[in-house]
Amino acid sequence: MIYFIRAPQYIGRPEKNIADWIVQDWKNRGYPFLEVAGVDLKEMRGGVFYDTEDSVLNYMQKFVDLLNVVRDGDKLFFIEGWNVSIPLYKLLFDYLGRNVKMYGIFHSAIDVPGEFLTQFPWARPFEEVLGRCFEKIFVATNYIREKIKLDNVVVTGLPLPKDIGSVNTEGERKKIVIFSHRWYKDKRPEVFVRLADYFKGKAEFWLLTPKKVDTGSSNIKVLVNHSREE
Repeated sequence: MIYFIRAPQYIGRPEKNIADWIVQDWKNRGYPFLEVAGVDLKEMRGGVFYDTEDSVLNYMQKFVDLLNVVRDGDKLFFIEGWNVSIPLYKLLFDYLGRNVKMYGIFHSAIDVPGEFLTQFPWARPFEEVLGRCFEKIFVATNYIREKIKLDNVVVTGLPLPKDIGSVNTEGERKKIVIFSHRWYKDKRPEVFVRLADYFKGKAEFWLLTPKKVDTGSSNIKVLVNHSREE
């Protein structure tokens, strides 16, 4: 059996959309799998994914639940491969003599500039431990693969839904630059600020965000709780 393990989910994060796409694709292909739901987070203090109690506790609760049901020959697929519970799975499955293979998606890597976890001295060796726990690690770009420096990394590209829209080749063209990430230091917003200030008057710069934030630049327009149409 394949267990598809969702990450804790929060509005504005891509993991939910990617997970939805993979689940639907597997269903269309007729793969036998069980989906393990993730918790919906109510807040993200400071905007960082790993610093919420709900997030960490959700990972650990899944670990306890799955340990009782996963058997020899099963496979675990983690939508968020960079999480603290992975070595525990590997440790216990090996102790119990269960041949369980694990796979995960890495959305970033320790050596990516501005990565939040880089500040911790244990993070780089921990990433190497994760690499030894997984059969395969999936990433969206060659850039991330080169940063991880492991030999079991596979580049898949980033899945996009069919209804994401189409390019309008007949309408008016506008020079608009959009920052669609969380406005927090691991997303390097200072780079966007420098661009907005440098190209003042030559293009529009927009921040799409679920919460109002102060960008520190009068050249950046902020759109809060935007709809798809907007």
